[in-house]
This record gives sequence, C-alpha cells and structure tokens, in this order.
Amino acid sequence: MFEGIEFARDDDGWEYRMGCRFATPDECDSLGRQVGLATRSMMTDSVLYDAFVLAADKQGRIVNHEIDSWYEKQVTEVMRDEDDDSSWSLTYDRFTFGVLVDSQLRLVAAGYLATRGNGDSVSYRLTLPS
Repeated sequence: MFEGIEFARDDDGWEYRMGCRFATPDECDSLGRQVGLATRSMMTDSVLYDAFVLAADKQGRIVNHEIDSWYEKQVTEVMRDEDDDSSWSLTYDRFTFGVLVDSQLRLVAAGYLATRGNGDSVSYRLTLPS
C-alpha cells in the first residue's frame, strides 16, 4: 500500500505524505466524495473521512484516537438518515476493526490523514494534497 510513497515527519512527530499540508475541519468539510474517488474506495473511505472531519478539533487533530467510540459516535452520525430512530447506532466488532484500519491506511497513503504514534495510542490529523 505504501510502496513508492514518500512520507515527511515534522518536529511534533506527525507523519504525512510528502506534498501534503495540514488542514482544518472547515477546509475538509464536504470532501468525503472526493476522497472516496481518490482512494478508489467510495463506499467506506468517503464515510470514514467525513467521520474524521466530525471528530477533529479546530486544528484538524484527532488526539488519542479511540477507534471503537469514534465508530459508534462519528461514523454513526455520518451514516444516520432521516428514517433512523435517534437511538440508532452502529455496533463495533472485530470485522469492523479490520475494515476501519484498512481504510485509515488508504487515507494516510492518499494524503488525507497524518498519523502520530503516542506509545499506546495513535493520533490522526487532517491533511490535504497540495
């Protein structure tokens, strides 16, 4: 997945695809469809990117990302439609974990997420190709 892709690392430990820049949620809002087309995985990556945008702070960071609660909160919010009861929520499981990690790696490789290891956890940051 990362073969032939060069990554940069800044002084704060963020690793991101060369030629990309950090972005704010406002800059990334409504880009899910574009991201899905870029990664060639429209059905998952576009939804998950929109969920990352929802989870990000004002600087575009998702610090100490907790994949299970993110899935059940932000991914549920992106997926919810007008026919769903307000208590409806997606349920996280082992299969879901694999799908999510695969998608997150595609988003990093495509230049839409930066990553930073924090010992026992990982953080993400929104990025955009320049």
